[in-house]
Amino acid sequence: MKAFFHWSTTFTNVQNEFTAGSILLDPAFPYGEDLLQFIWEQGLFERRGLVTTDGRAVEVVKAGRIQGDSGPDLADAQVRIDEQLWAGTVEVHLRSSEWKAHGHHHDPAYENVVLHVVYEHDAEACTVSGRTLPTVELLPRVSTESIGLY
Repeated sequence: MKAFFHWSTTFTNVQNEFTAGSILLDPAFPYGEDLLQFIWEQGLFERRGLVTTDGRAVEVVKAGRIQGDSGPDLADAQVRIDEQLWAGTVEVHLRSSEWKAHGHHHDPAYENVVLHVVYEHDAEACTVSGRTLPTVELLPRVSTESIGLY
């Protein structure tokens, strides 16, 4: 019983210390990045007319698979951007500015990212080599039904 009390007290302290706002839960999408990864992987968004934030047509050939290791969120993705097929990884964030906040612009592990998928686009994302990543914003494409499936 003593061990349970200690764990319970510790959990309560941690829970009180980290409120929803401090864990990067955005009021516009208060469900977290894991749900956005799931929505992308499962294709639970409006795909018709999908474009990058700079207006290039995007076709999702293979969304990729969520991987739990360090590095980009989804592996083995294939996307066609303006008729050019790209194969690699996909990184997902609630806001595109999180790319830089997480230090991905300095991390060579993110050089193979072929698409940056975000709920809300608020900044450009660049790789270590300086390549600007194509970014897709899901804000207008995710329905409450998609969220309910998680």
